[in-house]
Amino acid sequence: MSNLWTPRRMSRRSFLATTAGAAAGLAVAGCGDDSESGAQADGKVQIRFATDWTSGIRGETMEAALAEFEEQNPDISVKLEPIGGDYFDKLQVQFSGGTVADVILFEGVLAAEYIEAGLIADMSATLQKLNVDESVWRPDVPEIFKQDGKRYAVPFQLTQSVWFYNKTLFEQKDVPPPDASWTWDDVLEAAKQITEPPDIYGLTTVSDMMNAWGALGLANSDQHWVSEDLTETMFADPGWAEAITWAIELTQRHQVAPPPSTSEAMERSGVTNPFATGDYGMRLHNSGQVGEHLLDIGDRFEWDLMPTPKAPSGRINGLWNDQGNVVTSLAEERGVHEQAVKLVLHLSGESVQRQIAEDRGSTPTLQSIQESDSYLSAPPENMQVVLDNLEQSTGPLYFTQFLNWMQEVRKQFERGLNGDLSPEDTITAMVDGGNKILQSR
Repeated sequence: MSNLWTPRRMSRRSFLATTAGAAAGLAVAGCGDDSESGAQADGKVQIRFATDWTSGIRGETMEAALAEFEEQNPDISVKLEPIGGDYFDKLQVQFSGGTVADVILFEGVLAAEYIEAGLIADMSATLQKLNVDESVWRPDVPEIFKQDGKRYAVPFQLTQSVWFYNKTLFEQKDVPPPDASWTWDDVLEAAKQITEPPDIYGLTTVSDMMNAWGALGLANSDQHWVSEDLTETMFADPGWAEAITWAIELTQRHQVAPPPSTSEAMERSGVTNPFATGDYGMRLHNSGQVGEHLLDIGDRFEWDLMPTPKAPSGRINGLWNDQGNVVTSLAEERGVHEQAVKLVLHLSGESVQRQIAEDRGSTPTLQSIQESDSYLSAPPENMQVVLDNLEQSTGPLYFTQFLNWMQEVRKQFERGLNGDLSPEDTITAMVDGGNKILQSR
């Protein structure tokens, strides 16, 4: 199945005008520093780098990575610019205002529009000049970043859908630990045995498309989330419909996962990792959470990755994603394109990726390090699950207006999760809403 995006031409001026309008009303404080990159008084070239790897285990990894880069490249300095929070709004403001950084850890949901508008630079010539072997990355970046022989991103933050389980809670409830024979039915049965509402639940709420129910759908269907010609939302496909129904019924019918209001209340009280509370038996998320789990949970309870339960299709494959680093076209205008590419390559290189393997802030993007003891050794014990899933999983399919499409289908999914719609009506609403976005492209 092809994940290629067929471009619809949009001028850079038109795109900037559009994003400026969409970002109207946002506070100026949302923008990054508008200082120019380039030569400084000390003769060094400054590269501005926007990323959300600024706190926790990821922040520690990035601090070490940038220090090493500056030591190896004494003529270049890096200015780190946090870009967490309202990520998409901030990018729109910065691009439209000409204040965007030279290098950005870039989310693929906006890639089609930004590439088409000429705001992300092609790195292929520079990579060739630097004799870069691109075959070392597995599985590389999503296809939206590789078009017509051009490369618009280098892989960095690889994540794979995986299941976590609370070993301590399983033992307390006398539930046998999961094994490779488990199916979705076994997950549900274990969740029922663990659940004691409103305090203990078998599962965290399966509410996120990219990290949860989207992975379930891809495991259970031969279709991606939209048709290959990008004209139809595929959630009425039997495999997708079964996965979406199962996810909703965990909360609404079986009540083994809390309603979204519970998760929202936890977030308001500052709890961003519900699994780390110890009150949930299982969680479907991604491998990028391993490091944060190690940090947040400590020795309060035992947990591990569990073998991925088989979908009714008999498959375990799910979703991988790689949030790569991009070089903006403004870096070219500032005359720092090659220095920016060097930073991108350093972050995807052996030293940094080995540190990522040890810290577990994401899955290393280099195949050699994925398969090394640095990544596969405990804790947790069952890290091999990540690679087992990666071998069989599907990458994301991005396209123009993907962000609007994703927000619409997620809104309708949450109506089902809240009990406002039946699973059948939820799927109909997701398909109808998604198709309206696709038809407006």
